[in-house]
Amino acid sequence: MIPGEMKICSGEISINPGRETHCI
Repeated sequence: MIPGEMKICSGEISINPGRETHCI
């Protein structure tokens, strides 16, 4: 994944600052 890539996680916006994608 690309660092800083935003994805939809559980209907919420998630940001990937590194290797893992964190749901915010």
